[in-house]
Order: sequence, then C-alpha cells, then structure tokens
Amino acid sequence: MPPELNVTGLARATRKTMERLAPFFQVRLPSSMSDSNSEAPPAAAAAITSKITFKILAYIEIIDSSMLAAQIAFHLASEGLVLSTSHQDQQEWEVDSEGTIQRMQAKAERGLEEARKVEGVMRDVRQEFYKIAALTKDNTTIVLLPPDPVHPPTLRKALKDVGTDLVANLNLLSEFSQRASETVAWWSWVRDDLLSSNSVLLSSPSTQWEPIKSDWQEYYNIINSVHGRFPDVLSSSRVAWQSVAVKTRDTSPLASAAASTTTLPMERDMPKLTKRRSGELKTLMQRLIPGRNQEKENGVDDGVGGREKREPQLRTKNRSPKMLLDGLRHLGCHGCIVV
Repeated sequence: MPPELNVTGLARATRKTMERLAPFFQVRLPSSMSDSNSEAPPAAAAAITSKITFKILAYIEIIDSSMLAAQIAFHLASEGLVLSTSHQDQQEWEVDSEGTIQRMQAKAERGLEEARKVEGVMRDVRQEFYKIAALTKDNTTIVLLPPDPVHPPTLRKALKDVGTDLVANLNLLSEFSQRASETVAWWSWVRDDLLSSNSVLLSSPSTQWEPIKSDWQEYYNIINSVHGRFPDVLSSSRVAWQSVAVKTRDTSPLASAAASTTTLPMERDMPKLTKRRSGELKTLMQRLIPGRNQEKENGVDDGVGGREKREPQLRTKNRSPKMLLDGLRHLGCHGCIVV
C-alpha cells in the first residue's frame, strides 16, 4: 500500500505559501524622495533588500518545482488509465503496453527527483529566515512591498518588520515542508512499485489510477489561482499543467463568496414548473366548479336573458367551490402557485 498523502492539504499549503511569500520577492527601496518621505536609504539597505529578494525567489522556484511534480503525478495517472483502457478493449485500442509502462517509470523517476529537490531546500527554511531576521534587526529603512504583481507598491514597511513577518510565516512554511517530505515518500513508493514485477499499480490500473488522477485534479483546482496571479515566476508548472489539465471547479475565496449569492438552478426553474402545474390546477378547478367558463368552452352566448335564467342555478352550485377558488387565488398572490 502507498504511504498516506493528503493531496488536498498539500495543495492548500502550497497556495498559501506562495501567497505569503510573493510580496517579499518584490521588496524594493523607494525610487525617489517622494516615495520614501524620509532621508535617502543607507547603502547597506540596498544589499539587504537584494539578499531578501534573491532568497525568496529561490523559495518560489521551489514552489514551482513542487507544482511541477504534482503535474507529473496527474500525467502519470492519465497514462495509467490509458493502459487500463487498452487492457479492457484490446480490439479497438492498439497501445504499446511495454512502451507505456517505460514512460510511466520515467515519469515516476522525474517526479521523485523534483519532490526531493523541494524537500532538500525546504529543510533549511527556518534557519534561513532567522538569518534574514537577524540581518534586518533594528533596521528602520523603509521599503515597499506590492501586495500583488498587478497592484501598485503601496505597502510600506521597515526592513526590521520584513524580517519579523518572514519569521511569523514559519509555521506555514514548516507545514509545506512536511507535505513535501510526504510527497517524496509517495513518489518513492510509486517509482519502486512500477519497477516491481508484482506491481500493485499495474495489476488493476483502472482501480488504482482513477482516484489518484481525481486527487491531483483537485490539487490543480486549488493551486490554479496562483498560476493566474504569478504567471512569470511559476512558468514551468503553469505551462506544464495547462498542457494536460483544465480546472473543473473554482476553489478561490472570491468564487465561494459569489456562489453564496448566486441563484441556484432549482430556484431558476421554479417559475416554469409552477406555471405547468398551475394549468393542471385550472383543469382541476373546472371539474370541481360546475359551470366555470362553460360559455367560453361551448362557444354559447344566450344573451342577457339566457344568462339571467342560469344565474340563480350557478350561484347555488358555486357557493362552496368559490371558497376553494378564493383560497387558491390567495396562495397565488403569495407566489405559491399561479392561477
């Protein structure tokens, strides 16, 4: 059995880590006195700022590698399902099973390589962030941090606060690091299993690969939003994912908020269904209420005299059903039915 891997947890930790680190790789000194509203920054601040951006960009590249390893897992599962289909219907499908298995083994080896790279870099993240905090301690030089690549750099912080903020995010980065280690264990098992003569994954491909592909599809649904926000620094994984998958549902916070105010399909269909049923109710009322619309249905108009002759009879017959009609009309006024 493969080691446990919470793919959804990995995706969420990846997305949050990227969102937290992104502003720091764009940290910069004010470009003019009007930006800083203070004295010109000391020369040492420029070196510190460059070191921060270089270090954070290295971690973002590792996040990109993590997303790339996930894409390889999704693609690997797709290959497994193709192999499964060829076994089920050999007459219609001509698949080189041996070649497919070799490609899957190569993908597993590459996925493991990317995952190990992520694990190795993230192992030292705590030490590196504490170094930045020590370097920026008591440094009051103001720097600018854009909250997002598409927004102007309006967030102002002292360098010492930048170091403090990075340390404050260590719990999240530790979680991402732990997820990365779990991913390495999963890839190691997949690689070894595909090389084994008694492979579990190849013994019943459809049963094995369908849930794996579904898990990594959900991963893509979750991390897709950061590809849209930071396309330049996540280019490797973004291009790779776009070549094999599409988002099947929107998991972003904005989408969730919009969904809570959107009319459900059932609610949109209610008036149409109500009108159809109202026709049946009218037919039922005509049966319950003798003489209702009888002249229109029969095409008869006896004139004033004829109507006067029938009026006492209709009044007598319609007294009780009229209460039913009034009740139905009352419901119609409240939107329950349409009469």
